[in-house]
Amino acid sequence: MKPFVYTKNLLNLIVLNKNQFNKNKQKIALMPNLVHSLDAASLCLVIANYFKQIDNVNFYSIHDCFAVPCNKVNKLIGLLKTAYCIIYSDSKYLLDFDSNFRSSIIKSFDKDVVSFNDKEEKIIINLKNKTIILKYPSIKSVIDSKTPKINLNDSNYLIH
Repeated sequence: MKPFVYTKNLLNLIVLNKNQFNKNKQKIALMPNLVHSLDAASLCLVIANYFKQIDNVNFYSIHDCFAVPCNKVNKLIGLLKTAYCIIYSDSKYLLDFDSNFRSSIIKSFDKDVVSFNDKEEKIIINLKNKTIILKYPSIKSVIDSKTPKINLNDSNYLIH
C-alpha cells in the first residue's frame, strides 16, 4: 500500500485470521487492558467536566498524569474524585462487569466445570485431577452494602 502520492515508501499490511487467537496472550492482556480502559474513561470524564467548568484551557495530560495551573489543582482533584465515583459506583457497570467476567471464566473452562457460590463468595473449578477454589466476592453484596457513602470533600485517600 502506498499511503502518500509524493513518496515512494510503501506500507505492508498483514491481515490476521480473526478465527484464531492466542489464548495465553488474551489472558495476559486482560488486566492491563482493563486498567488502561478505566484510566481512559476517567480521563474523558475529567477533561469533559474540566472544559465545561473552566474557560482557561491550560490542561495537559499524559496517560493518567495531569497538569493544570496551580490555582486549578483543587478543581482537578475534585473532578478526579467525582469521575472515579461515577465509574466505580455505578451498579449497572459493576453488574455488567461481573456478568462478563463470569462468562469469560465459564468459556475458559467449561460450564460443567465451573460453579459460583455467592453465599460463600467462592468460585469452584472441578478439573480432572484437582479442584480449585478461589475467593470471589459477590458483586451484589458489594452493591447492597450498607456502608455509608463516601464523603468526597473529606476523602484524601482517593488521590495522592
